[in-house]
Amino acid sequence: MASLKTLANKTVTTSGTPEAITAVGTRAEKVIIEALSTNTNVVYVGDANVSFSGKRGVSLLATKTYVIDPSSDDQRDEGINMATIFVDPQTNGEGVSISYIEVSKGV
Repeated sequence: MASLKTLANKTVTTSGTPEAITAVGTRAEKVIIEALSTNTNVVYVGDANVSFSGKRGVSLLATKTYVIDPSSDDQRDEGINMATIFVDPQTNGEGVSISYIEVSKGV
């Protein structure tokens, strides 16, 4: 049975320096990323090339949510490596909250 898990909030100390949402290669079936309600500016979510200054990635305003949900069964079985998801906020110290559904280990 799949269960919803939550990571600690991810804040980025220095804007313009993308950081992974987790250093551990946790695999997830689905990842839910929400911009913190305390953010005053946009946070960008993407791969290691995400950039608020270059406007690369998915932009989220405070409390807005982005869901990463693989469409194929093969992708879902392998899972999303959460260490490959990065955030880059426009303002120092802002960030996101992360929840995910862990890859099922079989029946």
